[in-house]
Amino acid sequence: MKAAGLVFAVVAAFAAGPAWAQPSAQGVTLSLSPSSISESGGTATVSATLSRTSSAATTITMTPVAGFYTVGADAEIFIAAGQTTAADTALITAVDDDVYQGPAGRSVTVTATMANDQGTAAVTGPVLTLTDGETLPILTLTLAPASISEARGVSTVTAALSGKSGEAVTVTVSAAPASGAVTTDFSVSANRTLIVAAGAIASTGRVTVTGVNDDEDRDADKQVTISGAASGGNGVSAPESVSLAITDNDSPPSQTQWRRPN
Repeated sequence: MKAAGLVFAVVAAFAAGPAWAQPSAQGVTLSLSPSSISESGGTATVSATLSRTSSAATTITMTPVAGFYTVGADAEIFIAAGQTTAADTALITAVDDDVYQGPAGRSVTVTATMANDQGTAAVTGPVLTLTDGETLPILTLTLAPASISEARGVSTVTAALSGKSGEAVTVTVSAAPASGAVTTDFSVSANRTLIVAAGAIASTGRVTVTGVNDDEDRDADKQVTISGAASGGNGVSAPESVSLAITDNDSPPSQTQWRRPN
């Protein structure tokens, strides 16, 4: 009975095969050099090590991540049987997303697939940081038109960024009387919020300023200052104020010429 049990144990062990020959994601360590690169064509070298030797050669193939990095012809790392380190490395190249992401940039986890004669397994590697290739966008306000009549003329306020931001921008519009104007010379729409969506340039939402007729004799044109407070956009600054002109629509007072009676 003891001999039979021993034979069974040997057969079972042979059928299972040596555990170290099985592909194991936990047995592979990926390293990056450097771990932070510019998204504007920056490159990083990937090396790989095994936690223990394998009876079979191991191939580690880097996986591209759309919008973050690509891999080229040298995407494979080969570790010979009986070795724990590779003589070669792989190269990954950053992809510029054309969007300002802020000082911290953006991060992605590097991944790969390992394979040997025992099968394949997914490998999760370190985090790669992509520093931003874009500068902080500039926010501006535009009036259409920039001059309106006091007789209920309407100007539409819009906002735009000079470049895309990875975070939405909220612009709160305000209007204040300037040269020759008072608060009763104009009205602002109930909605005073403009939104520039993440990845967009132009704003959505509708903000208007309407002239109010004073029904008085003709006087000088008036100026209203249109301003905006900004939030979001990975730190986008408030736009410069713009000026709206409100023209008078009243006729000049009539003048009667006096004549000496005959």
